[in-house]
Amino acid sequence: MQAIEVYTQFLSGIRRLCLESIARQRAHLIRIQAELGRQLIEAKTASEIERAIWAVSDKRKMKWNGGHLDDGAGLRFRLGLAASCFLRWAHREALIERCPYEKNTFRRPRRREAGFLTDAQMHNLLGSGHLSTTDQAIVRFLIDTGLRVGELSRVMLTDLDFNECTVRVHVTKTGKPRIAAFSESTRQWLAIYLTVRGHETPWLFPNYEGGQLSEHGFRERFRKISKTVGFRVHPHMLRHTAGTRLIQKNEQVVVMRYLGHETPQMTAHYIHLTGKDARAALARAS
Repeated sequence: MQAIEVYTQFLSGIRRLCLESIARQRAHLIRIQAELGRQLIEAKTASEIERAIWAVSDKRKMKWNGGHLDDGAGLRFRLGLAASCFLRWAHREALIERCPYEKNTFRRPRRREAGFLTDAQMHNLLGSGHLSTTDQAIVRFLIDTGLRVGELSRVMLTDLDFNECTVRVHVTKTGKPRIAAFSESTRQWLAIYLTVRGHETPWLFPNYEGGQLSEHGFRERFRKISKTVGFRVHPHMLRHTAGTRLIQKNEQVVVMRYLGHETPQMTAHYIHLTGKDARAALARAS
């Protein structure tokens, strides 16, 4: 049995990663190994591993999400991290005499600002006739509630109150449950979606088999939405959009509680000044 398969079994046994993450780690290692032309544990120097990682990333450069050019930096970082973790494990297991790649030499790329939807983008997104009922329900639900993608993946039907148009968020980043609300329009879209989705499942937005849809599954869905509407849309952008809309007519402390933040400083990152707001501020100062 190849070392990568043994490593995969090891990761599954310690249960520190979900199955999707383990599968991605395995795929990264196989790609590097394919470029090397031999088993990864047979690599002798860090430079040959780096050359293989560069070759993999060059093959996978692509244009995605409304024209954003992926230069492969993020993939190189993930490949380097997978290789270093695997080779350190192989050294501990005495499969190799020394680890040729102790530390990932590729830096994590700087995260882009999440941004928010402008009025024009909001109109194009919600008015798109090419989005499915499920996509419309997900997008509108996130814009109203401002849920994180991890919170959204754990929402169950029992958490919804259709009479009050609210959702109870149990599993949060801060560990404190909270209540978020959605509009009457979103309630109607949810009702339509629940009628046509064809699954008897406790999850609000299940996967194709009726089970819990993972965070990765939601992000993949938003990649398809981005290609459909022609500009980049992702779940955290909708959370920022919710914060920007809320702060226009509410005190910051209210928005802080609504989004589930512990400090006003964190909420400040979710407040974006739209062109309309800038013109109104200038008019008040004149």
